[in-house]
Amino acid sequence: MVFKETTRLAIDGGPAAGTVSVPHDQVNRVKAALLAGNAAELYAIDREFAPFWCPKCEQSYCKKHYVSFAEFDDGCFDCYTGICPQGHKRILSD
Repeated sequence: MVFKETTRLAIDGGPAAGTVSVPHDQVNRVKAALLAGNAAELYAIDREFAPFWCPKCEQSYCKKHYVSFAEFDDGCFDCYTGICPQGHKRILSD
């Protein structure tokens, strides 16, 4: 059995720090967005690639300014939700 390597994106300092898998066909697009510092493009590729980005006010926020909390469904973890300083709510990771 052959296991394909996966590419991981580490997110540190945002409201939902951690790592996420990047599909092989998206690696170059993600790399270009990172090199350009383009959070909107990262979010467009996959919202979990830019949990610090608020698409409504088009701003990035650190974990000190993004209020985040875990949501549970029938007692089981469902997702992390966040509210930016401008009051916009969105799912940060699920």
